[in-house]
Amino acid sequence: AGSALAAPSAIRADLFSTWRDECASAETWRATWTDLIAVRPSRRALVATAAAMAAAVLSWCTKPLARWRLGRLNRLSHACYAQKRYDESLAAAVSACELARAQLGDESAAHARALLHLAGVYAAMRRHNEAAQTLAQCEELACRRHGDDALEHVPICHAKAEVFETAGK
Repeated sequence: AGSALAAPSAIRADLFSTWRDECASAETWRATWTDLIAVRPSRRALVATAAAMAAAVLSWCTKPLARWRLGRLNRLSHACYAQKRYDESLAAAVSACELARAQLGDESAAHARALLHLAGVYAAMRRHNEAAQTLAQCEELACRRHGDDALEHVPICHAKAEVFETAGK
């Protein structure tokens, strides 16, 4: 009983012989090469492509640096917060939010974490209106990123409850 499928070595040999027959003549190679180099992009297209590639590489290289700087700002803000130096903590938290938004994007998880910490600093400073507004931004961001029923809303709702309880609302 013969097999309906050919052996892999037979298939490879058949493909190689077909390819070899198509490309056997030097004229075919020369014509193909001439066609390839005849389609030259303009200098403007080359410069635009190089600029786009440079921007992509620069963006790829600067994101880790932005994450490192963001981590440093967050650690500074947390340390100042723990020492009850709220003004310094607030300055670092605001800088972290701005950096996260500018370098990593408005929809990034790093920006959401920075906003939540900023709201905590506002609440510790008894600036309840700013804390509530920042938590509202956190909630909007969580809705855009994860939907209305996501678990990411739990810490935000808990923080809102604490802010409203402390504010007496």
